[in-house]
Amino acid sequence: MELLIVVAIMAIITSVSLPAITSLLQSSNLAQGGQDLVGEIGKARQFASTRNTTIEVRLIQCSTYGYNAIQLWSASSEQAAATALTRMVYLPSTVVISKDSSYYSQLLSQLSSGQTMTVNGGKTASYVSFCVMPSGQLQLTSANSATETLTMSNLYLTVVPSRYGTTSLEPGSAGSPSNYFTVQINPCTAAVQTYRP
Repeated sequence: MELLIVVAIMAIITSVSLPAITSLLQSSNLAQGGQDLVGEIGKARQFASTRNTTIEVRLIQCSTYGYNAIQLWSASSEQAAATALTRMVYLPSTVVISKDSSYYSQLLSQLSSGQTMTVNGGKTASYVSFCVMPSGQLQLTSANSATETLTMSNLYLTVVPSRYGTTSLEPGSAGSPSNYFTVQINPCTAAVQTYRP
C-alpha cells in the first residue's frame, strides 16, 4: 500500500514538472543556437580582419523547417574558388534560423536563394550567404543588394523553435513563438547585438 502511494506521488510530481522542464530545455536550446550564430559571425569578423580577406557566412538548410547549420568559407575570387574555413556548426536539433523574411529574419529577404552545396554524406543542401569584408562591412550576395540600403533595421536573423521555422506569423500574434533569439548585424562593422523576449 505504501509503495502505491509513493508511486502515485511520484507520478503527480512528474506530470506537474514535465512542462517546466520541457520549457527550460527549449529555452536552453534557443540560447545555445543564438550563441552559435553570434559566435560564427564574430569568427567571420576576426578571420576577415586578420587574414585581410572576404569571409562568406553560409546559412545551410539541412532540415525542412529552416536553416540549421552555419559554416564559414573564404569567398571565391577570380583567382581561387571558395574553400571551407571551418566545420559546419549545427544548431541544436529543436531550433532553426527562421526562414520567415517578413518578421523574423529580414536579412534573408536580401540574399540570393537557390544555392546548393554538398554536406555530410554527399547530400545536397540549400544555403544563403553574406560576406564580411576585411573592413568589417557586410556584402550581400544577391542580385538586388546593390540597390538596397543596408540599415540596422533590416539586418537581423532570428533563431526560433523548429516548428516555427517556416511560419509567417506576426510577433505577438496567436500562434507565434513566445521565445526566440534575434541577432542584429551592424552593416558597417559586422558587430552583433542580441535580443531575447
